[in-house]
Amino acid sequence: EINTYTANIPLALNESQIGGYTFSSITGNAKCPNALGGTITLAPGDDITCTITNDDVAPILTIVKKVTNDNGGKLTANNFGIAVSGTSPIVFGLGAVNGSTTTYTSASAVKANTDYTISEQDKNGYTEGTWNCTDGSQGTGLTVNVRFDEGENVTCTITNNDQSAMIVASKIVCDKESSLPNYGTGGPNITALTAIDWVTNNSGCKLAEGWNFEYAVNDAPNPGDNVEDAIGWTAFGPTNANGQTSVEISDLSNINRIWIREQLKDGYLGFTYNVAGN
Repeated sequence: EINTYTANIPLALNESQIGGYTFSSITGNAKCPNALGGTITLAPGDDITCTITNDDVAPILTIVKKVTNDNGGKLTANNFGIAVSGTSPIVFGLGAVNGSTTTYTSASAVKANTDYTISEQDKNGYTEGTWNCTDGSQGTGLTVNVRFDEGENVTCTITNNDQSAMIVASKIVCDKESSLPNYGTGGPNITALTAIDWVTNNSGCKLAEGWNFEYAVNDAPNPGDNVEDAIGWTAFGPTNANGQTSVEISDLSNINRIWIREQLKDGYLGFTYNVAGN
């Protein structure tokens, strides 16, 4: 902008500061001041140009990842593959431990007025967290979309919690042993629907109420076919009208394997595992 001023009068050179930008320099004629607020005195006939340069301030994105391992989980933040818009996964440090929760923090380089997506991977055995950012951005599932103004500082946080184990046992009673789903040399792979699908397709089988089960961990002794609570085993049940019962195991920290058995009832024969049957 070209302006006309009175000679021999000191003039202050200044500008209004805008958030997200910093003053960088004033360049031009030797009479130009070095900093904002400095003065310049014009002589008669002077034609001087002073140029003010400003620099935009890069935004700061801080990612906070919290992992709660209160059920024996072992994962850390680095197992979740957190990344910003497809870049390589962020590598977190050791984190700060508070009880069963470890908080990990990392700052990422981002640019203003650019769309970014922050994402993480879903991990079996852990709840799916929800992204929450201090600018009001909220995620849907594993991702959150964010956009930054110049100089803006935004923190996005997500928490995952290890889940307890749930044993779900279904009891099938059949008219003959050869009708059982795991008869002979094996049976179908067990899924959540195996029991009800088997009963639906085998008229001689039904889901039975009133049966108890037991579980044990690691190297517990085999109790055989006893009908009482076995040493080192934990009973749960009985099965409901749908032939199902369940038990939750909250701490898996020292468990390598889990064994499951039913408590045999009086009047029933133990399963023989052979083709001849009972």
